[in-house]
Amino acid sequence: MAVYKVNGKGQNGKYSDDYALRDVIGYIVRDYKTPHCYIGAYGVRPEYAAMQMEYVARAYNNYTGIRLRHSELSFSHEDYVNLETAYQIADAAARFYADRYQIIFSIHEDTDHIHAHFVMNQVSYVDGHKYSGNRKEYFEFINYMRNVCRQYGIKFQSVSDDNN
Repeated sequence: MAVYKVNGKGQNGKYSDDYALRDVIGYIVRDYKTPHCYIGAYGVRPEYAAMQMEYVARAYNNYTGIRLRHSELSFSHEDYVNLETAYQIADAAARFYADRYQIIFSIHEDTDHIHAHFVMNQVSYVDGHKYSGNRKEYFEFINYMRNVCRQYGIKFQSVSDDNN
């Protein structure tokens, strides 16, 4: 079963400092976590993602508060997901937001189960508005991901259906 969770929800000040984008993106693309370089992005070049996300937020004068949305999609051994399939599913997940937000993702191989990390700019490159993270949008994404995973024969769940 694939499990999706949003990191940092409910943690005051999490991802709000000037180094949040650089630090979290740096974490998700570390060489030892991604030795086969399954890294993708929309609206940014992976090697410049933090800088490009910051530029968008500053261009819209919206560079305060929470800077990013960090989430994970983990696959269990029973899913029989290889790196290529994990990348395809992560790419589909990133595309859900790509028409409004810059996003980078990577497939981590450094644990006993393959998992994907996502970092999304909180500021839309379309209009400068921050991602609302409301329940409606969250559940639209969850339903979308259930359908994506179903196409690969994988069951899907979010850590908490109350989480958004």
